[in-house]
Amino acid sequence: MLASYGPEDAREPSGLYGALAECVLLHRILHGQSDRLVLNPSRPAFRWRDAAAVSEPPDRREEAFPNLWDADPHAYLRLLAAARLPEVHAFALRAVEQRHAAILAGATLPELKAMLRSPFESSVRLSLDELRRRFDPQRPDLPLVDLLLDDPRPEVRDLGRDWLRDSAGFWTLDQKWIVLFLTSGDPETSLLAADLAADRLRHSPEMRRELALRLLELLREPEAQPGSHNAYARIARERLLDELDALLDLDALVHLILTGPPPAQVLGGELLARRPEAIDTIGLEGLAQLAGHEIAAVRRATHALLRQSVDRFRSDPGPLLLLVESDWADTRQLAFDLLRTGLGPDVLGTEGLMALLDSNRVDVQDEARDLVLDQFDRFNPAELIARLAEHPHPNMRRFAVDLAVDHLPDGAEVLVRLSWFFRAAVLDLRSERPVKRHVIDLLRDRGRHDHFQAAAAVELLGEFARSGTRDDADRAMLAIVSILLEHPDVPSPVSLARPAGGVA
Repeated sequence: MLASYGPEDAREPSGLYGALAECVLLHRILHGQSDRLVLNPSRPAFRWRDAAAVSEPPDRREEAFPNLWDADPHAYLRLLAAARLPEVHAFALRAVEQRHAAILAGATLPELKAMLRSPFESSVRLSLDELRRRFDPQRPDLPLVDLLLDDPRPEVRDLGRDWLRDSAGFWTLDQKWIVLFLTSGDPETSLLAADLAADRLRHSPEMRRELALRLLELLREPEAQPGSHNAYARIARERLLDELDALLDLDALVHLILTGPPPAQVLGGELLARRPEAIDTIGLEGLAQLAGHEIAAVRRATHALLRQSVDRFRSDPGPLLLLVESDWADTRQLAFDLLRTGLGPDVLGTEGLMALLDSNRVDVQDEARDLVLDQFDRFNPAELIARLAEHPHPNMRRFAVDLAVDHLPDGAEVLVRLSWFFRAAVLDLRSERPVKRHVIDLLRDRGRHDHFQAAAAVELLGEFARSGTRDDADRAMLAIVSILLEHPDVPSPVSLARPAGGVA
């Protein structure tokens, strides 16, 4: 009866009426001999006699029929396990600690296990103390160990792990218990069990296979919370790769990598690295897609397979372009390494290198720039500069200007053809100042070469002088003057006056 009362029976206190005032039967049992509480038969409800009675410690036992309680003290054990109200639990605890401590030694194992499930720490403590006294590591109660290991409270699980260590000489002889403890829902327990059972696992292929089957089953299930499968995956990676390799064909392995929870995908990556046949089955394009996987272990395995496939890129370089545009820096670096040392830039051809230049990723642009400079004699400089000039990224526009300065063919025709680029480079407010200066200086230097280039350069520089920022306009005017000193008959917005003395 006392155990049936719970927090849901409480009401809002009012004056001398406590939260449990209307639990008449509860008070008749717990306070049947008390003079601190008075029954109001009209409600019915118990109230405190006065304000002092609320905190006044009882000077004698208050429960009804104390002699009957003492005649069967095991009733206190049932309350220690089943009580839901603090008042009921305190009543039982006081009786056991003050008058009936010996009943714990006679408690049955089910009674002690029931006390472990109590919401009150003192009940759990009493149960654990008695269980410690009884535990025999030479004859361990393994179901009890499992019960403690499955408890949500750290102190209970810690005792279970102590007993797991103490009894390892017994449970590691039984395949059922090895699998059970290694697949515990608690990561720390699973890893501990794996360490304790390591020697037995090493010498039992049958047990390793069964454990691999069970872990694979668990790893395929969604995680209850992120990381809850980490221990399973670690045990599998460190101790069972051979068994799992034999259990999973390539299709099942790829499915695990693509659809499993993250710890299973990490395991899948470890296994994929052991499958050179994946090169033929998945193909370069499929491997290139796996190289973009969010799990680093999958990418590492794929990288290893791609390095083994380097010669295949010579006949099918397209997947290289997938690799260099990967969201992952390590995969892009793999592609760069293959291009530098394994294949060489020839494998991509001119169009492939141009495709690299078209990238919006700075590291890809930088790599492509170096490759293009190494192979520059394969390109038409004017066409290359024109294409780069259309690139939206400032990094490539800067490269276009550098190429123009160093490699633009001589002649007015080229300047006219790229005039739109020069205008965009100088007049666009977003252009970097060094780019603008290089363009103006380039036009100045080309304009001084011959009359035709001078005319083309002065026309552009005149626009910059009229429409550019003050700094750009001043620089453009100085460039025009420099050209006119070499070619004074070129039409320009600037005229050079000679003083009467004849000095220019």
